Amino acid sequence: AARRSHDRMAEGWVRWPCRLECNRVLSGSRHVNFAAGPVRDADLGALWCGGSGYYMSPVSFVRDPVLWVRTISRRRATHVQAPNFAYGLTARKFLALRPADRPRLDLGCVRHMINAAEPVRALDVDQFYAAFEKCGLPRGVVYPTYGLAEHTVFVCSNGALRLVVDRKALEVEREVRLVDKQMLWTYSDAEGP
Repeated sequence: AARRSHDRMAEGWVRWPCRLECNRVLSGSRHVNFAAGPVRDADLGALWCGGSGYYMSPVSFVRDPVLWVRTISRRRATHVQAPNFAYGLTARKFLALRPADRPRLDLGCVRHMINAAEPVRALDVDQFYAAFEKCGLPRGVVYPTYGLAEHTVFVCSNGALRLVVDRKALEVEREVRLVDKQMLWTYSDAEGP
């Protein structure tokens, strides 16, 4: 177990709201944080910068993954955190519903979604966008994020580049080899991959 001091946590909370723009008024409302899973140190940053935080139990999420996006829409969440599997599972469950049974969602409020569990699968992110862009989810808001408990959880986020490499070459030969140069794109591209 890693030990984290109040000073170390506060130092991280001072830095990350500026990077994620959660200390800025967005569309007339303050930062609203929503996490699918237990409360973590980084999630408490919403309170640090004067916003609100909502947290969903893992059991509730697994029972009804679509509840996650319904709550994001209803609470007007601006900053969201979930493990990678949540993105793929939610997209699959939403698309499995008959169109008439799908909830009406407005995800235009979302400004930043942390996808923070290893591995982050590009397919899950792409399926999530495909399922929810018609609900107003802006392209370029899902960010793979990496953390270490000994570094007070948050290490890096807001990466703007997707790089698809040959997994076998990386694992066996320890060589980074691009799979397809066409797959190299920035998250700021409106078109996506």
